[in-house]
Amino acid sequence: MIERESLGREYRDLHPQVLIVSRKLDPHVDIIAKKLNEKKIPFVRFNTEDFPLRTTVAILFDGSKQYQTLTFPLGRVVQGNEITGVWYRRPAQF
Repeated sequence: MIERESLGREYRDLHPQVLIVSRKLDPHVDIIAKKLNEKKIPFVRFNTEDFPLRTTVAILFDGSKQYQTLTFPLGRVVQGNEITGVWYRRPAQF
């Protein structure tokens, strides 16, 4: 299994980024994350069970401007304007 904390880490300074919203134990996301790393496509994984204790979201309104910040475990910070795609994966039983 892929170490989840390091997924996408080596490409984190590249922009734009894909935001993957899922949960820690999702092997389908692990497969896609491996492929994104192979193709050097930057991404960040937001595990919903980490929110709000380990991962935080902040939104700031400043006049007509709005800023969003995601702060992940180990201090990784992603600005909202760096995210250009979102994959929201919430698998459910049939």
